[in-house]
Amino acid sequence: MSGPLLVAIIVLVLVSALPFLLRGASSSSGGGNRGSRRNQEEADRLIGQAEMQVQTGQLDSASALYSRATTLAVGAPLLMSEAHYGLFRVAARRRDLQGAVRQIDAALSFAPEWREYKPNFERLLESEKQRVISELS
Repeated sequence: MSGPLLVAIIVLVLVSALPFLLRGASSSSGGGNRGSRRNQEEADRLIGQAEMQVQTGQLDSASALYSRATTLAVGAPLLMSEAHYGLFRVAARRRDLQGAVRQIDAALSFAPEWREYKPNFERLLESEKQRVISELS
């Protein structure tokens, strides 16, 4: 095989494989693939269900739903914060104040990624954390 023909074949193979390589890279990074979007939509739905459970006092069910949401919301910082805030609320209602602080810290850990768009949510999280810390003292 001549040099230019070999180069042409290699280029053709690489160009043909590029969509598969790119798809693999985006799915491994949790990027915008359909699976992660579905997971994030499901996490959002679970957070909504969990909110209703908290309001009706069904804390075990709410905790399970929020926990499941944290496993599905990977790659969606705001959803992760919302789920951890929900777990904070469950812990606070159970008077597990140390657990509540751990959950609010987890929620705040994602703030740099959404702070610009939701500054009031960050202020809420900070004030809730201070409230619980003052109760611990």
